[in-house]
Amino acid sequence: GASAPATLLSVSGWHFSSYQFHGFFPREKEERSTLCEKMAQQGGVHVFFETPHRVRDACSFLGTKLPQIEALMGRELTKKFEEIHAASLQDLAAKISQEEARGEYVFALRFPEKISATEELDTGAIEKHLRELAELGASQKVLLSVAKECGMKKNNAYELTLRILGKS
Repeated sequence: GASAPATLLSVSGWHFSSYQFHGFFPREKEERSTLCEKMAQQGGVHVFFETPHRVRDACSFLGTKLPQIEALMGRELTKKFEEIHAASLQDLAAKISQEEARGEYVFALRFPEKISATEELDTGAIEKHLRELAELGASQKVLLSVAKECGMKKNNAYELTLRILGKS
């Protein structure tokens, strides 16, 4: 039969070679935060399901945590009354808060691509990547984590993060 993630991604218009499927979005706030940081660090396209009774809370959390991340939300995909909405997570959170939550939901999030291994120690490339994440609403903690993941020393990563966020 048809697959909701494949259906949603097929109409995205996004160019990508792979995506990560996470099942259902976590219930616990700490697990949600961890998943958001992991997705931002990895970059690329991430897909997950949500239930009607938790979709408002999940959208609100994502809209606050990752406000400018490009997202698709599908409801009742592969069924007669399917709906698809493309917007930032912040805009999707506002939209879903005004609707009656019914049916099965699937979300696809597109993060900036992770820096390739050949660019790993290129500070300019790391800075560019961190600026893209900051523009999409990533927190200082996420930016610092990504910088260290790219091979920067802790102090250099911290200084760069503060400079990007205008805190130095």
